[in-house]
Amino acid sequence: SHFVLAKLALAVCATILFFGSEPQLKAQDAEPDLNMLLTVLGFELPQWDTIPKLETLSPEEAKLSAVVITDRRLHQYQASPDDPQSAGYLHLLTEHKIIRINDDKAVEQFNKVYIPLANDAEIVNVQARAISADGNKIINLDKTAIKNLDNVKGYSNIKLFAIEGVEIGGQVEYLYSILKIDDDVFGREVFQSDVAVRDAYFEIISPKSLEFEAVGYNGFPKSMLKTSGDKNILSCSVHNLPALYEETYSNLRANLARIDYKLAYDRNHSLPNRMYSWEEAATFYSQIFYQQLSKKEIRKEISKTLKPLKLKKLSVAQKISAIENYLKDNFVVTDAAGPEFARIENMLDKKTTSEIGMTVLMVALLSEANITHNIVLTSNRTEYRFDKNFDNWGNFTEILLFFPETKQFIIPSLVHFRAGIAPYHLAGQFGLYIDPKTHKGQVMEIPMPKAAATNNTIDAKINFDANMNPKANIIHSFTGYRAMEYRVIYQMQPEKEELMKEILTSGMKSQNLRNTQVKNYQFADNAKPDLPFTVSGEFDATDLIEKAGNNFLFKIGNIIGPQTELYQEHERQNPIDMQYPVDYKRIITIEIPQGYVVKGLDDLKIDIYQDEKGQKINRFISDYKLEGNKLTVTANEFYDKISMPAKDYEAFRAVINAAADFNKLVLVFEKK
Repeated sequence: SHFVLAKLALAVCATILFFGSEPQLKAQDAEPDLNMLLTVLGFELPQWDTIPKLETLSPEEAKLSAVVITDRRLHQYQASPDDPQSAGYLHLLTEHKIIRINDDKAVEQFNKVYIPLANDAEIVNVQARAISADGNKIINLDKTAIKNLDNVKGYSNIKLFAIEGVEIGGQVEYLYSILKIDDDVFGREVFQSDVAVRDAYFEIISPKSLEFEAVGYNGFPKSMLKTSGDKNILSCSVHNLPALYEETYSNLRANLARIDYKLAYDRNHSLPNRMYSWEEAATFYSQIFYQQLSKKEIRKEISKTLKPLKLKKLSVAQKISAIENYLKDNFVVTDAAGPEFARIENMLDKKTTSEIGMTVLMVALLSEANITHNIVLTSNRTEYRFDKNFDNWGNFTEILLFFPETKQFIIPSLVHFRAGIAPYHLAGQFGLYIDPKTHKGQVMEIPMPKAAATNNTIDAKINFDANMNPKANIIHSFTGYRAMEYRVIYQMQPEKEELMKEILTSGMKSQNLRNTQVKNYQFADNAKPDLPFTVSGEFDATDLIEKAGNNFLFKIGNIIGPQTELYQEHERQNPIDMQYPVDYKRIITIEIPQGYVVKGLDDLKIDIYQDEKGQKINRFISDYKLEGNKLTVTANEFYDKISMPAKDYEAFRAVINAAADFNKLVLVFEKK
């Protein structure tokens, strides 16, 4: 059968190319046999030009560190004559790149090639060469120099080789093909990086019975499907893909031009339904997470585990917290992926589990306690945003639980997140909600809380002793996501006093820190989003005051701590993306020393905002009130909209920089 031949091809290429220091058969002698095997399997092994040429650069390209002249990704698929759901699909992946080298940075970046291999995949062809700057010298890859890195996280191994002869003004070219058997036929190709690409090509070639679909993102074009003989060819290309760089307040990886693809229909095996659909996902993942509950002995063990939690008289929210706290306080989540880490009886015995296992165990306890819940499958929006319009299982990288009765979320694998709002890297986008009772799925939004839900308040009281030394009494309080972050930091920080000092005295030098206190710092407190994580203390803020003749300069802006200041040396490329909406409140109360008046108060009046259809979506506003010798200054800042197009950058930057401007403010205490 095809799959016997496939296994033979995998064995041949592994033997002739990479195993042993003295292989019995030379690679060049065996290549015709390997090509024959691939032809029988229905594949064509791509080749490069026998005589390469040094590509000519435009004046703009010559200014860059490097230019990818050609980036071609070719996927060839064949179906097994047997049931593909048990046998899988044959997949030959080819990557071909040509890169012009313009400086030392590019030499260092492109003189090595890494080829990641997963599972039983093997390289069936690998070629690489460097062309000198004058185009007269070509150095080809010595295949004996290929090294193997074993057990690399996320892959079985990685092939690594250096390309000799890479130089400034020269060119690098490499081509490799990988043969593997895919159980799941969907994937993603990212073409954009910090190196410009002149021409990018994507192509899937398959029998007419296999129908693929693909969607381009971030400027990558729509794929076109055509039929050639007995083949389907799905392809697209893009010319002049610019380099994309990391920028402040951006999710670079999510913004890179890419294409996602999937096998939509397999007509060869009488599979009439759409493959990898939301409906199929709901059924498939319900089986993964709930199938063990069909065993009576398992349910008996789950019931026994629940008994000490005394759930009967608790509210639904209390039951959820009790189950979550028990699991996260008593079980260890490891990176292990073996099936034993997801077997309920094994997890209960060993108190060790995996990310999938923790979800299996948690939904088992929730089901036995009759708590209504959904499993939510989604993606990390800082890497790849979930596309509700393309049923691609490549979106399923993160697991949440949702409770319709309480509107709470849990992320089972993260100890520090407790029932409440969804983690911010998963919120503000969509996910597939799966009902375990009906095995039905529905794509719905994962809500992102408004700015008011995540608050950072500074309440600072400043007075002066007889020598004009400032005495500070400060309370920092955090709710929502900020509280969650600080609870993690506090729990992980061995030097807790040092952490409290860092929070309280941010932007100020201090002496004699005293009466420090921290409240609501347990992970379990994260289940109460409105409960603030609070740090308070007193200290001598000696650097807030500076003598200037008979007067004193008071650095009031330092009290709010250092602020981000945005500069842009080139036109903004990325859309604006903040982590989450947030609201800052600062209340500064100052007792003005007797015999002094305050100058510069009008500088405290700032109001910069970003307007959208008459609504102030992001804003910094500060003001003051003077009553006798008591000066009260408020500086409030909020960001309700966290994702905006690049064209809105200047308005957004003005709000961010307003806080930085306040941080620089200095009042003058003038002698009467």
